[in-house]
Amino acid sequence: MPMKILELLLKNSYAFLLAFCLTFLVGPRFINISWENKETTQQDNQISKLRLDYLNSNVTNYLTFETQLNNKTFKVSFKKGDNQYFKLIDFFQKFSNKDNLDLPITISDSVIKSINTSHIEIGNNDALTFLKLNNHILIGKERTGFGKVVLFILGIVFIIVGTVLATLTILAINNSIKVYKETGKLPTLVNSIDEMITGWKIILGKKK
Repeated sequence: MPMKILELLLKNSYAFLLAFCLTFLVGPRFINISWENKETTQQDNQISKLRLDYLNSNVTNYLTFETQLNNKTFKVSFKKGDNQYFKLIDFFQKFSNKDNLDLPITISDSVIKSINTSHIEIGNNDALTFLKLNNHILIGKERTGFGKVVLFILGIVFIIVGTVLATLTILAINNSIKVYKETGKLPTLVNSIDEMITGWKIILGKKK
């Protein structure tokens, strides 16, 4: 293989890499995120444990929420002081009837029986991704149908862009090789990524 053609392939390898990432990694990932959670109905769930504790005896700035659903234990850890922390503190204060929580604390079985399971989502890796009890969102954020549609559409768009980019790159390389065979010289191809970077520098007020 002539060195110039090899250089041509290497020069355009970035385009193939970008196309591969968009088509096989980014796009499918967005689509999977839009559908990855499997929702269970209220009638299918039985809560048998609700517990809040420090991550361990030596780490008090991280907490662990533990629950048992349908005889399966789920644990979620989070940093003390973030949104997840305040959601759980409010919930445990309400259902334990305590103003100050001394961890660890476990909600009694009698109280658990009065709690309704509103919404549960478990991810593909069997991780608890969303938990809503008595209209209190304890784990995760409520994802609307519109949000799922947007993620799905973005995934499709990324796949299409990646496919088009790969196709255009192949056509450009094929055309360049034809020109090289006829003239012995390669045509000058615009380095789209360099041009894009230069364009953003101009937009941001930076010199080339």
